[in-house]
Amino acid sequence: MSFRKLLNKSATVERNTTSVSDDGTTSSLWATVPYSGSIDSSQKIYIKIVWIPPAGPIDDSPSGYFVYVYDDSDLTSLICSGSRTGDGSIALAEANDSGISGTVTIAYSADDSDIYAYYSDGWTIVNDGASQLSSLSLTGYVWTVPCALQPVNGKSSADVVGVTLGAQMKMYLPHSTDIRPENSGGVPDRVTIDDNVYTVVYVEDMAGRGRFKKAYLRLTT
Repeated sequence: MSFRKLLNKSATVERNTTSVSDDGTTSSLWATVPYSGSIDSSQKIYIKIVWIPPAGPIDDSPSGYFVYVYDDSDLTSLICSGSRTGDGSIALAEANDSGISGTVTIAYSADDSDIYAYYSDGWTIVNDGASQLSSLSLTGYVWTVPCALQPVNGKSSADVVGVTLGAQMKMYLPHSTDIRPENSGGVPDRVTIDDNVYTVVYVEDMAGRGRFKKAYLRLTT
């Protein structure tokens, strides 16, 4: 069975960032690590642009340029939206308790419902032939990484590494995934799979066919 066919799970990888304020207070924040590997439908967002003209002096219905952001290609699951009366930056407000908000710049030329975007060191907007949108920024968006899981069973030399570190799971994931284990210095990443939270204790780069990483995970108690 190919590695690609093994990718039947999805994981959320989070990284800890610690900051110190001017008064010396230390704050710790866990933030999702963007996954910028091969893009599939679960890694895209879909955008619709609509112009609603003024209805008239006796109708106070909203008018202007409207931007709607969805997490499905059928444009049924709205995650945030915003509007303005002319070209420029639009604040995108959370919709349907998505926890996602942001901004985007519009230079309107026509209604469009075929635009989508994916993240790779910043949001890349695709299928926007008229270049109507730019500078997309979102907060609260959660990226998932395709992965496969196996219990650590100690039957091979590689598994012994996991046993020594107290790992319960091996996670196979695309080679391009950014993931930080305990032995890299600093706070290791944490991974959430099926509502279980693990600490990344060790990562191996596998150079074989398909190229993937193998991460050893310890269940967080």
